[in-house]
Amino acid sequence: MAKYSDKTESEWNELIEQWHNSPSINCSLQEYLALNDVEYLKLMHGIDEQDITDTQVSEKASKIVKDVVTELLIKPSFEKAMQMIRQ
Repeated sequence: MAKYSDKTESEWNELIEQWHNSPSINCSLQEYLALNDVEYLKLMHGIDEQDITDTQVSEKASKIVKDVVTELLIKPSFEKAMQMIRQ
C-alpha cells in the first residue's frame, strides 16, 4: 500500500491527471493510486502533518468537508432563501 509521503505533490498530481485522462482506466482514483482510506484522505485534503493518527486524519478531513459544504451549499442557499422571504 502506498503512502501519501512516498511521492511529491507533482508526482501525485501527474498520476491523478493520468487517471482523469485515460479512458482505459476503470477503477476509482483511490484504487488507481493504491492508497488506503487514511492515505487517500491525506492526499485529497492536503494533510501532511507527520505525527497525526488515523483518527485525527478522519476528523480533520470530516471538518474540511463540513466547512466546504457549509460555505458552498448551505450559506448561499440560506442567503437566497432569506432574500426571497424579505421580498
